[in-house]
Amino acid sequence: MKAQWRGRVDFHEFAEALEIDTDMVLAMLPTKGVFAVIYTLDPNDETTVRIAILARDEQGVLKVKQDTPHPDFFAGLKEAVGKSLEEQLGPPTGGEQ
Repeated sequence: MKAQWRGRVDFHEFAEALEIDTDMVLAMLPTKGVFAVIYTLDPNDETTVRIAILARDEQGVLKVKQDTPHPDFFAGLKEAVGKSLEEQLGPPTGGEQ
């Protein structure tokens, strides 16, 4: 699957289904007829990340099927990216780690 960068306007329908502001949607991944939506309840607090699974009902309206908190989402992402960079480029040479 090829990832695509999309504008915030593309997240409007997902934000509406989740009853949140469009700017709170961080990412959306369509897969097998459902949509995984990563969003935050507070952009200033990275521990408020949630992942929701949405699907269309018979009328084509998006409905939330599952919504779970993931307070360690960004910590895990930072760790994975850091590990990948170190494997590709070697250990940091100075500054912050």
